[in-house]
Amino acid sequence: LRIYFVMRSVLTRSKTYLVHIQKALIHDAPKKQKKFALKYDLPFPLLADEDKSVIHAFGVWGPKKFQGKEYDGIHRTTFLIDESGNIEKVISKVKTKDHAAQILEEI
Repeated sequence: LRIYFVMRSVLTRSKTYLVHIQKALIHDAPKKQKKFALKYDLPFPLLADEDKSVIHAFGVWGPKKFQGKEYDGIHRTTFLIDESGNIEKVISKVKTKDHAAQILEEI
């Protein structure tokens, strides 16, 4: 949840846009995403990528390993995008507890 508050802070003081891709992107229905955004007063939309077109476009779907098993899934990734739509930075080694600080270091 911390990441969403950092994103709100960044958006109010920067010309950098964030695209943070995580599992909820495809698993939560649009109605659930909207309810979450309203609950936490997020000033940006949350995307429900039910057909996986966005995660494939960003190249963040692929093989993963967990407890010795291999499966396809989302690689949690954050993209910093400038106001022209160019990707400035990709954070692919997302550290859940420290991700807010990872983003703030980059902007």
